[in-house]
Amino acid sequence: MDVYYGVLKHAYQTAAERWPVVEPWAHRWLDVLDGEWTLPLVSAAAVLFVAQGLLRWVTGDRPVRNPLADLAVYRQPTRVSGRLLRLAQARSDSPLVWAHLSPDSRQGPGPDPEGLRLETFLRITRVPYKKVPADPAMAPIPGAPYILFQGFVVAGSTAIIDWLVHDRGVAPDLDRTLSPRLRSNALAYQSLVAHELVRQLRWETWGTVAGWAGLRRCAAPHDPAVSRAHRRQVQTGLADWARFPPAALVARADRALEALATLVSRNEYALSLDHPTTLDAAIYSVLMCALALPTCPLLAAAVRRHAYLVDYTNRLTAKYFPDYPSV
Repeated sequence: MDVYYGVLKHAYQTAAERWPVVEPWAHRWLDVLDGEWTLPLVSAAAVLFVAQGLLRWVTGDRPVRNPLADLAVYRQPTRVSGRLLRLAQARSDSPLVWAHLSPDSRQGPGPDPEGLRLETFLRITRVPYKKVPADPAMAPIPGAPYILFQGFVVAGSTAIIDWLVHDRGVAPDLDRTLSPRLRSNALAYQSLVAHELVRQLRWETWGTVAGWAGLRRCAAPHDPAVSRAHRRQVQTGLADWARFPPAALVARADRALEALATLVSRNEYALSLDHPTTLDAAIYSVLMCALALPTCPLLAAAVRRHAYLVDYTNRLTAKYFPDYPSV
C-alpha cells in the first residue's frame, strides 16, 4: 500500500510541475492522500473487494464467458452467471429445450407475453421442451425468457427462435414459404405488436395500480418474477407511458388492434395462410395475456371490441394450449 501511495504522489507531483493548469487540483489530491483516514479507508475497501472475489470463487457463482458472446447477431450478454452456465452444461446431454419462463398463473398463462410467444413457437414447431420457472436473479437479460440447450444459454425470445431455427436446426422455419412481400409485412406487424401492444400490456400490468393488484391476485404462488423490484424496473423502462392518459392509451391500442383484426379476419392464421408463422406466435401471445389475465383492463376491453381477434385467440388456444381456458 505504501508503494501505491508513493506512485500516486509522484504522479500528482509530476503533473503539477509539468502542467500548471492542473496544479491546484493536484495539490488537492495530495492533501487527500495525506489525510488521516485515507489509508485505513482504502485498505478496508481493498480487503472487502478481495473478500468478495474469494467468496464468489468459493461458492461457484463467479461470472464466466458466455459461449455465444461472439455471435453478435444474437446480441447476447458477454457474461452470465457461472451457476447458470454450469446448470446448462449439466443438462447438455438432454434432448429437451429447458425453457425458463414465467410460471402459469391461476387463470392460464403467465404475465410475460415474450415467454408465451416462445412457448407458442415451441408448441407450433413441436420442439420437445420442459418449462421451468424462471429465476430473475439468474436471467442473463433482466425480464427476458431464456433457455438451456446443448450446453448453451440463450436469452430473449427473438434470439432463441433464430438460434433454434438457423443455428442448431432443431426447429423448422415457419416463415420459409413466405414471399418477400409477405415476409416484410410479417416483420412490420411484429414490430407493431412489440412496440404498441406488448409495451402497453406491460405498462398496464406493472405500472398501474389496478394492473399490479390484478397481477398479485392471479400470479402463481411464490412467483419470483412478481416482485416490487421487478415492478420498479419495468416502471423505469416504460416511464414515457406514464404521460399518456387512459383515453390516449385506448386510442393507440384501437389503431393497432384494428390493423390486426383486418389481418386476421375470418382466416385461421394471419397473412391469410393455411399454416402458422412466427407472426401468429407474436399476435397470440399478447392477445392471450390481455384477455386471460385481469392485469390490463383497458387493453382487454379494446381487444374484446374486435370479435375476429377473440375468435382467433380461442382457435389457437384450443389447438396449441388445450390446458388453458377459452377467453
